[in-house]
Amino acid sequence: MSQLKAQLRRDGFTFKQFFVAHDRCAMKVGTDGILLGAWAPVAGVKRILDIGTGSGLVALMLAQRTEEHVTIDAVELDAQAAGQAGENVAESPWADRITVKCADVLAWAPEQTARYDLIVSNPPYYEPGVECGTPEREQARYTGSLDHKALLVNAAELISEEGFFCVVLPESTGNTPIAAPRAAGAFAKRG
Repeated sequence: MSQLKAQLRRDGFTFKQFFVAHDRCAMKVGTDGILLGAWAPVAGVKRILDIGTGSGLVALMLAQRTEEHVTIDAVELDAQAAGQAGENVAESPWADRITVKCADVLAWAPEQTARYDLIVSNPPYYEPGVECGTPEREQARYTGSLDHKALLVNAAELISEEGFFCVVLPESTGNTPIAAPRAAGAFAKRG
């Protein structure tokens, strides 16, 4: 066995510069989150908000891609996931730039006065349906606690004038939220 393989941890996901544990998170590290963290435009941003940070994956990827002065707020509703995100951040090279908050973004957002240059979210995708194995998994998977309209409204309240809101949605549900910003005069782009 090579020395590199011996150093790889098995209880999460190892990236080039950091490790993400996800054993206490309802949704594990997946392609959609990795793509969001790699795709979101970071040029010129100063403040980033990650709505529904889960394990902290996207926040960590964005910290890795941005300059030292950029700060990131990562908000997560589920206490276990928020705790694990906090641990992942604490073990990363960017612990001083990322703040994890355990809160319902719908209650947290109206209390904020500062605006964000970039808001990212890998939100619940689906309308409530078949019961999941745990309430945490159901909350992370279904839009019952955060529907797409509420997500858009909160993002619109928190984003700076020239900011970007980047979200991952399946095509079947993604077309509806794209129509709402257009009607409000914003521009939606597919990546």
